[in-house]
Amino acid sequence: MSHVPPQRRKQTSAETDDNPRNLNKPLPSDRKSTETESSITPNGTKKGPHLQRSTPNPKEAWHQQKSNSSNIRNDVAPSSSTPNWAAIVNKTNNSNTTTHPKSTDRKQPQRSQERINPESEDPITALADQFSNALVVADSEFDLPELDSPTFECVNIPEPFATTKQILSLLPNDETRSVCRLKWTTSEDFSDKSVILKFPTLATAKEAYTCLHRRGVFKVKPCDGLTAAVGGASPSPSKRPIQTDAVARRLIAGALGVKLAKKTPEQLDLEQRKKEQVLAEREEKRKAEQEALKPKAPLVWADEVWEEDAPRSATAQTGIQKKGETAVGRKEEPPRYIHRHLTDAEIPRFLTHLEAVFHVVNPATGAMGAPRGFFAHHWEEDFAWSRNAAACFVSESNGQIAASTRAYSRRLNVGGFYEAVVGVGDVATRIEHRGRGLAKTLLGKVDDFCKRNEYAMAVLHASAMGFPVYEKAGWRNIVMQTASIMTTRKQVLLATTERKSDNCVLPIDFKKPEHLAVLKACHSLLSVNIGGSFSREDDDHYWKGYVGDCRDDRRFAARLMFTPNGKTVSDLEIGDCVGYIICDLFKRDLENAAPSSITPAINIQIRDLFLGKVSTFKDHEGGLRVVDSVAAQTVSEFTFTLSSLIESAIKNLLQQWIKNADALDSRQIQFNFPAALLPNSLFEATGASWLAKEARKQGEDVGTMYKIFKPFAAKSIATGVSIQVKNVEDLRNVFQAVQLGRPVPFAACEGVYLEPGSPLFGFFKSDAF
Repeated sequence: MSHVPPQRRKQTSAETDDNPRNLNKPLPSDRKSTETESSITPNGTKKGPHLQRSTPNPKEAWHQQKSNSSNIRNDVAPSSSTPNWAAIVNKTNNSNTTTHPKSTDRKQPQRSQERINPESEDPITALADQFSNALVVADSEFDLPELDSPTFECVNIPEPFATTKQILSLLPNDETRSVCRLKWTTSEDFSDKSVILKFPTLATAKEAYTCLHRRGVFKVKPCDGLTAAVGGASPSPSKRPIQTDAVARRLIAGALGVKLAKKTPEQLDLEQRKKEQVLAEREEKRKAEQEALKPKAPLVWADEVWEEDAPRSATAQTGIQKKGETAVGRKEEPPRYIHRHLTDAEIPRFLTHLEAVFHVVNPATGAMGAPRGFFAHHWEEDFAWSRNAAACFVSESNGQIAASTRAYSRRLNVGGFYEAVVGVGDVATRIEHRGRGLAKTLLGKVDDFCKRNEYAMAVLHASAMGFPVYEKAGWRNIVMQTASIMTTRKQVLLATTERKSDNCVLPIDFKKPEHLAVLKACHSLLSVNIGGSFSREDDDHYWKGYVGDCRDDRRFAARLMFTPNGKTVSDLEIGDCVGYIICDLFKRDLENAAPSSITPAINIQIRDLFLGKVSTFKDHEGGLRVVDSVAAQTVSEFTFTLSSLIESAIKNLLQQWIKNADALDSRQIQFNFPAALLPNSLFEATGASWLAKEARKQGEDVGTMYKIFKPFAAKSIATGVSIQVKNVEDLRNVFQAVQLGRPVPFAACEGVYLEPGSPLFGFFKSDAF
């Protein structure tokens, strides 16, 4: 390093020749010789440009800036308030202003008649000077942050350059243009437009990154905060050595003057397993990091995709062809997706998609999935305001629906209040499109739908496979207590012999208003005290179609109503006991069960089971008198009505399969239902042998999940306390079980109080979506 005279260090900042304002001070001769000597290495070779001074001679740089500014002013129309940036770029690129100052012509450039003042208030002059300065300074790469991912961001882009074609034209060559992907972003106040550039390899990204920095039209920087969003990856942290306490133990033992005991084989084996575990974890992490660096499918953000409107080469349209790779061996590009909602005309396509996803054989159980009729029934028989094609969201690829979800409109019982909610169903992704985050994206669409339409919350029922997906998307579950009873038709008949009556159980005719009136009255008596149940809105279309019909050809269904002493529904009087049951079983269970055997047990799912005693009537159109409300039955009445409905359901579902009467009476049957529908306190009060404790079994359903979008008021059924629900934990308090010292009466049976811990939260399968 050459010697610098001491008097040079005593100069003030205002006097140094690094200040371009001090132009009258001559350049010292020793400074020139210093620069010349510093560019020569000890062995006589000349240093490269990156080791020489990249800052030009201040005097020459100022004249060069002044000349460029003068030329720039000639490209600006006098009446324009903004500079012609396109002309500036063309002129600048042609003039090659980034060459080393030593190679520039020292002749004084032609000056304009009006002297350009660097501190001028003229905005055109200021912008031109700023651009000229950027071209000079941009040649220096000392302040350029290092790029460690194939994605970077361009910011502070001038308006004329804020197009895809202009950005691509600034890239170094056709190869980088063909593989570049762009994503435009805008600041919150729309004052600054930026673009994210993504390349398949880090080397290509660095080449473009350096080129754009040198051009100096705008600023480039690594995409630290958005790397995960655009498919990049951050560098892996440095590897730490496997931690051990061996050295520390030897030092402590030496200081204390004691001899270390030899480790037992068990201890050595444990240490070895720990080391192997640490190494295995590191290897998994390394593989995950390598996997993250691979190009992924351009999953869209909202309804947008990576821009590809710029001209592409034939190779870029089908993927980069490697050296020696044939067209046959070329890898296909990952699929591109469009996320949107459906129209009414597209509902048949939607149903076809659901059938393709679900109507297949489950390899784990061998059971066939839901058919097209199941989903068509949910669409056609739903509430009129819930049949909304704009609430059906899909992901499309090449004109085919790849994934879907639907938002059902419902009102949920939250302690006597009914809050408007969205039920999320029909979540289906084709197997060839799974693992790409489509379900998560569509669930985000449902979230936006709920917020836009001011729904307080959403609810869904998750399968074991879907549960982790929903949990990652912010959903939280509330455990529903379930129950089952193992019995036979013969045992149930014992509870009906004392009050045997003829024709007391008949099929429900959903087309008759007097039948519907009984069903609605019994349902409203109990359901209002079970949190988590849905309102059926006194809607005849919903009752007749959604509750009373079934287009699932995998099931046998029974829909029965109880009336006393063989009375028809039209002959009912005040004080008569009534009730109904809706239950079904899978045909596959019957096909796998031997008719002559009593095991295995056949599962029957209770979808609706509600009882009551007629208390009031009302007039219906056409002069018809129908039941208006019902009250609680006595314990003996409830036992007889329940036993009659259960016995008739077994006979109705099994007699067409099991012809032998003795085999039918002794066949093991398991009834499954929400525990809040028929609590243990009720069974204990009846004293019926088929309802004994030994026949009952408790369980849990963890699949009911909720997401809260805005606070709402609710009331705990267990305590009667009003609660402001802000999250799912608050909702759990609304649905909490019976508390000690706060007995809750069972609405459908007189004198029965629920014991502490009895559930008050349930979901009826007739309302499933």
